[in-house]
Amino acid sequence: YNNQITDAAQRLELAQKYLETMEHFEGFKNLTPEETEQLENAVTALTTLYPQLSELVNSETGFFETNTQNIRENIKALNDLSLAKAQQYIQREYEQRYGEATAGYVSASRTQGKAEEELSQAQQRLENIEQLQAHIRDNGGFAQQEYNATTGLLNGIYTNVAADIGQLIYNAWQGAQEGVENATENYDTATSAVEIYKAALEQMVVEYQGDIEALKQIQQETIQTLEATPDASGTTGAA
Repeated sequence: YNNQITDAAQRLELAQKYLETMEHFEGFKNLTPEETEQLENAVTALTTLYPQLSELVNSETGFFETNTQNIRENIKALNDLSLAKAQQYIQREYEQRYGEATAGYVSASRTQGKAEEELSQAQQRLENIEQLQAHIRDNGGFAQQEYNATTGLLNGIYTNVAADIGQLIYNAWQGAQEGVENATENYDTATSAVEIYKAALEQMVVEYQGDIEALKQIQQETIQTLEATPDASGTTGAA
């Protein structure tokens, strides 16, 4: 819009020359062809610079229907309107940029404040570290004694705990070993009993088989005896 302001000033400067031409011929009744051409050129130039002035041109004659003073006032009004719009735009731009700048300043101030706070905390931590270093330096012997005593105590506790844990593990392992041995012994005993029972069954089968053979022999001998013995008629059982 700065360009628009410059353009408005330049247009107004150009318009002045054509307005003076119109004023020069304003009282003339009869214009020569050359004068008519100059006046027509002035009207064309002004309507080109200010298109809104075209509404004031007579469509038949091609000249303005009003006097030059009225044209001047219209040009001034148009120029003032253009300048007002440009100024409004510039004002809005200024307010917007001022607001952005203010917001940026506030944000920068907050960032700076936060940075200063973090720096202060860092400095405090550094001071604490320096104090601790000085304490260790000034009390090095005592600190070493405390460290040695604490280390010895911890080692003793570790040894006792390790021994207790080792005893618990040994007892658990010993119990498990005894359980395995007992189970193995019971299994062996059960296996032996099964073998004895199987042997007894086999022996019973053998004995039973012997009894059957003996009964068969007795039966056979009985049949043979009956066949060899004569009956009352004096004949043998075989006849």
